[in-house]
Amino acid sequence: MIDDKLTFAMKRMGLVTLFNGLDIQQTADYIKISCTTYIDKIMPKHLTTWLSDHDISSRPTPLPSNKTFMTSFLNAKGDPDPKVQSKLSKEMKISYRSAIGELIYAMTTCRPDISYATVRASQYSVNPHAIHYHGVRHILKYLYATKDDGLYYWRTTPNPNLPSISSPPIKSNQHDLLLDGRPIHSPTELHGFVDSDWAACPQTRRSFAGVCLRLAGGCIGYRSFLMPTVPQSSTEGEFMAACAAGRMILFVRSVLWDLGIPQAAASLLYEDNDACTAMANAQKPTSRTRHMDIKYHAMCEWVERDLLLLQRVDTTVNMADHFTKQLGTTLFHRHVDYIMGHVPPHYTVHFQKLLGVSKTTPPDKVSHPTIAAKICQLWIQTIRHHTSILSNPILA
Repeated sequence: MIDDKLTFAMKRMGLVTLFNGLDIQQTADYIKISCTTYIDKIMPKHLTTWLSDHDISSRPTPLPSNKTFMTSFLNAKGDPDPKVQSKLSKEMKISYRSAIGELIYAMTTCRPDISYATVRASQYSVNPHAIHYHGVRHILKYLYATKDDGLYYWRTTPNPNLPSISSPPIKSNQHDLLLDGRPIHSPTELHGFVDSDWAACPQTRRSFAGVCLRLAGGCIGYRSFLMPTVPQSSTEGEFMAACAAGRMILFVRSVLWDLGIPQAAASLLYEDNDACTAMANAQKPTSRTRHMDIKYHAMCEWVERDLLLLQRVDTTVNMADHFTKQLGTTLFHRHVDYIMGHVPPHYTVHFQKLLGVSKTTPPDKVSHPTIAAKICQLWIQTIRHHTSILSNPILA
């Protein structure tokens, strides 16, 4: 289908294994996108300096999850004196801005698990404190310890022409995954999750929002950002975040249309705030939300046009919660296992094996090698878009 729309014919040179610093692994059951080659390229300078005497085997989360560290991390302010900053950089044996740039590329391409930590750390690039250096080094340790991890997109039926490789490791136990009660979608049905942490910034009291869009069992779009204005209530903050998620959904729907995967029904956006979902689906603001900017009420129009529909979901299974705050180890790995595609979707044989039962229902009658190829094309097309927009994640 893609060849029919090209002006110049493409040469067939076999399976894609490396693209723009990304490693592409195509197997019988899934397609994996990772940045192992990129990480191996940026880490030697750290391994020969400050990382040489540090243990990287026990870094379960990008940032320490204890409350004391996060409170100090968010409230600390560095000395603006250039001499003090230069001395601190030499003591830490690392360039803060250079390290942030390295993390941003990994984050925007295929590592949504470090989104929140990277965006938070980048907010202190001007005058970082010593604790911010420790935070960035912690993220780099985590990234190196999990360098082989990446995004997984699952086929509906195995491709016998490709090698069969074992499923990706799931770091959560089956009880923590909360397999029951989660929304179920077909491999070509776009859906998303959105969340907001109200007044999360201690300096400005602005909220921190997160968005996660999924397709074929994996995450195809994500965002972690500080809101441009101060919401006066948690409902307002959630509504503003949902509006940002709606814009992302409309963009992805247009790309899917070009790839031959049209979305016939409204895309479901899962939100854990009752007032926000009720206000959007009712397609009108309430008397207490009329002060909100007009642009945020565009979401009501999208719902009326059957492009988007907000649906209530429990906070425990809201994957976007990962993009709004630093979570504990159990909750972090629960969300990351789903965001990265470690947990096989319901339509795969691997999911039935995870449940310990045999598969009795046939998979969706869709040629998944075609779907997998289109998903890979979608990701490659959106990388350039997100890289340009998210080069400064604070302003994204």
